[in-house]
Amino acid sequence: PDCWSTAVSQIFFSLGVTFGIMTAFGSHCPVDAPAFENSVIIALSNSFFSFVSGFAVFGVLGYLKQYEDAEHIDEVVKAGP
Repeated sequence: PDCWSTAVSQIFFSLGVTFGIMTAFGSHCPVDAPAFENSVIIALSNSFFSFVSGFAVFGVLGYLKQYEDAEHIDEVVKAGP
């Protein structure tokens, strides 16, 4: 359960970071542009990109685990620089 709440908060955080960009994007849209449709497309694109990024990150971690001949993934992952 903690993993899912962290994932959802990450999606909201990444959408919050782009809020200024969405405001700038909205100012260049025509007046009759479908605002709801555009916001749904942006939100789904952001979620999809986060999902695909997760595969990339965990794919690299799996490769590093095999490359370093580590027994557990905890041996590969270290906090900080």
